Amino acid sequence: MTVYQWLPAVLALHWEWLATLLALAFILLALGQYWLCWVFAMVVAMVHALGALAQESWLLLALNLAYVLIAGSGLWRWGSIRRGARVRQLTVSSNIYLGALLLAMSLVSGFWADYYGLAVHAYAEAFMLWSMLAFLALLAGGYRECWLALLLSEGVAVALALEAGEQHSASLHCFYLSLALAGTGIWARAGVAAPGVERSSRS
Repeated sequence: MTVYQWLPAVLALHWEWLATLLALAFILLALGQYWLCWVFAMVVAMVHALGALAQESWLLLALNLAYVLIAGSGLWRWGSIRRGARVRQLTVSSNIYLGALLLAMSLVSGFWADYYGLAVHAYAEAFMLWSMLAFLALLAGGYRECWLALLLSEGVAVALALEAGEQHSASLHCFYLSLALAGTGIWARAGVAAPGVERSSRS
């Protein structure tokens, strides 16, 4: 067995537990608007990518590489000032556009996954993945709507886990759901900069 085959296989043995702990650290740091959260986000995405590589799941590998790029963008944006997020808010029109784009991408990718038999609940899983992608992208930009995207993603994840009878997984996603609700409140209390002005909520 080559190193290329051995390393992903070894890491894949406990990658789910490792990714869960790192993801928890990422969310908690993001709640407090600490730039260090993006380091954990990058590691989580890399662990998932290694798991996808070991399973030869190329679509999941590509998705997690996209997560790595977004995490790198967030690290650059937040870490460049070492003061955390610059809290901003989307306009109403931007929210409508983003929502329509999220639904459209979920329908297109869900149809494709369903057509080729890649997922049992193709549309729901596509919506969950695109919502997570929106969460990371909005979080990197410092938009407080990111927590709404996480709420949507985790809400679908809870429903899918319950339908599959995976109680432990459902409990975990419920916990992430509660963190997303907390994030909505915490970032709302942090205040939002006036249009065209960015502010950091951490000193």
